[in-house]
Amino acid sequence: MHYILERAIDHYLSWYFASNDPLKYEELILLIFANERISFESKRQIFTFLLKKHHDPFLIKNPNLIKDLIYIIEQRNILAHYDYDSDELTKDGLTQINFVKYKNTLDFIPIDSKKLKDLRRKIDTSLVLIADFMRNEMGIE
Repeated sequence: MHYILERAIDHYLSWYFASNDPLKYEELILLIFANERISFESKRQIFTFLLKKHHDPFLIKNPNLIKDLIYIIEQRNILAHYDYDSDELTKDGLTQINFVKYKNTLDFIPIDSKKLKDLRRKIDTSLVLIADFMRNEMGIE
């Protein structure tokens, strides 16, 4: 689901920079935003800047949005890029998976069903907020 959230931000950023030119809008999506050239975190930073500069009332009304986006991206990166402790997967009664972080030391980051449900809730909530914002700002249905 995070990719739908990321695509929504892609479309808002493209609309912001090229709302009056459909060709440029499409090219921004194709060449810059909806591919691996710019990370989700970089897009979040641009989106946050624009919200703070032009839509502060929206952020005041939704104070957890930016914090939740940061959390979503951090958790997404753990799930996508970290190794997991495969020894854990063979245990009966598995309640969590430990992801392995290598950075001068070996650290384990536990992910359990509660954390996954919280992540899903944050993604769903953020997506609804951003979709509503885009409908109001961009005038789309």
